Amino acid sequence: MKKLLIFFSVIFLIIGVIACSKSDDSDGGTDKKELFVKSDKEKIVIGELVKFSAFTKEGKGVKDATFYINGNKISNEYKFDKKGVYNVVAKSAGYKTSSPIAINVTEGGEVIAEKIELSADRGTLYVGETVKFTVKQKGKEVSGYQIKIVGGENITGNTWTPKAKGVYKFIATLGDKISNEISVEAVNVSTGSYKLDDKNYAIAEVTFGVSGNSEKKAILYTDGKEKYFVFMLFAYSSESDYSVLSMKVIVDDPVTKVVFPQDADPSKIKFISVSTFVNKKLASTIKAEDFANVNVEWKEKMDNEGIGAIDYSILSKDNKFALKFSGDYEGTFIIINENAKSANFLKTYSTLGFVKK
Repeated sequence: MKKLLIFFSVIFLIIGVIACSKSDDSDGGTDKKELFVKSDKEKIVIGELVKFSAFTKEGKGVKDATFYINGNKISNEYKFDKKGVYNVVAKSAGYKTSSPIAINVTEGGEVIAEKIELSADRGTLYVGETVKFTVKQKGKEVSGYQIKIVGGENITGNTWTPKAKGVYKFIATLGDKISNEISVEAVNVSTGSYKLDDKNYAIAEVTFGVSGNSEKKAILYTDGKEKYFVFMLFAYSSESDYSVLSMKVIVDDPVTKVVFPQDADPSKIKFISVSTFVNKKLASTIKAEDFANVNVEWKEKMDNEGIGAIDYSILSKDNKFALKFSGDYEGTFIIINENAKSANFLKTYSTLGFVKK
């Protein structure tokens, strides 16, 4: 999280997703962890034994991993009996299938060609922009290669333009050689600003939170017979200038989980107010009854990195305040209101517990 939530200290609380422990020969599901494969040798002669192992992004070994060549299962110690380049992957329950590594098997006495290296001119770009790739061998650019999205299609030439946000992985092949794997992240273009009195503020970042307690759980409020959760959208112009739209989601008994505005019936969402801070001081609070218009459209729910997309706008009846934003938001945060000490980041909001108040 790049911005402080001003009057709260920010503590990041990462909630891990526990993957289902079932036998896995496919990558189904988005919550699976990254898996990597390595070998004790990459250049061998026919009849030589190679030992494979699998490990996590943190370098921890995965002992129950299985290994495959062209879809055929092999043991973790394997003897190659034919010349060629073999791509080996690892699989394990709860993990994505690893990217392949290449094992070059020769008859002996041959000069083995150097690996090819794939690189990109940027690691992050906006949807609609173009990234350019370069393939080198022995430090020099080469031609005649093919670049492919891992798990997807080949791309044409050495440039690519994403049509949707996400993290994309690429490899290049040249004859029987396979390159290293690289990642490119595509993000949505975010645009927006808000106006207070006659001054305009460009919105640099939007975050999303739920009112919670010191136990890092959402608070279920009770007002007479009405029960609800309170949520906030923070639109930052800077760390000291920002605007906060508050809303509540009314829930019916029995309440078994936190109901988010992204998932709620629109009739159950009630806006409370919008408060604007200038130089970290409260400059304006406009109650919902003084809104001429307010509209919030959740374009995309949060992904596993806590990023979603939203369009929202607010206009006060006296025209002194107006806001319009379209782009990504980051959440979810637990906003601790009473004796506030922290705002805790939750990457998996569907697992969020709650307490009654």
